[in-house]
Order: sequence, then structure tokens, then C-alpha cells
Amino acid sequence: MDFSKYHFVYNAAAHFAAMEKYPEGIVAELMKPGTAGLESLCWALEEMSVQGDLVRRDLGHDKSPTISAKRMQLRMMPRDINEARSIVMDGIVKGLKQSAEAEEIDEVLAEIEKKTGES
Repeated sequence: MDFSKYHFVYNAAAHFAAMEKYPEGIVAELMKPGTAGLESLCWALEEMSVQGDLVRRDLGHDKSPTISAKRMQLRMMPRDINEARSIVMDGIVKGLKQSAEAEEIDEVLAEIEKKTGES
């Protein structure tokens, strides 16, 4: 599965949505075996891709594709699970990391600049 066409951001909106959906913690849900773990992984991918697109649009860019959790459950192969889990976990770590700037937004900007040739 090609995740590179999506933009993933774990911002405050994603964080509080995860807290509401998974009061025991999103990371604990992601580590669950079986269907429960897959469902939480697909939910997190969708939420983070929606937030990534919203950040891009706020910066003046056109709508980009986002992930559908239901579609991911149908199309994701077992070999894709580790990559998907890494995307979500890395996003969470970056989103919760204390810094003066939101690094995930900088990553989106860097990707946009790379594609448009701006600096």
C-alpha cells in the first residue's frame, strides 16, 4: 500500500479526538491484537490524514486525498500493518514532542515546498 500520497498530522484536534474515542489511550488500542487493533489503526490513519489535509488547506493548498478507515480495513494487507503503525506512532511522538514549533506542520510545509520547488 502506498501511504506516500497522504499527509499525516497528529495535532491537538487528532489528540482530543483520540482521547474521546479511546479513553484508555490510543497507543494501548493500537497494540491490541486482532480486529480491535486493526480498527484503531485504521481510525488513527483516517484521523491523521484528515488533519494533514486540513493543515494543507489552511496553508492555501487544494484538497488532497485522505484515508477512509473502512476502506483501509478492506484494502490493507498484513504486510502493510507495520508501516501503517509506524506512521501513526511516529506522528503521535512528533505531535506530543515538546518544541517551539509544531514539527508535523513543518514536515507538511517541507513536502509542499519540495513538490512546488519553493524554499
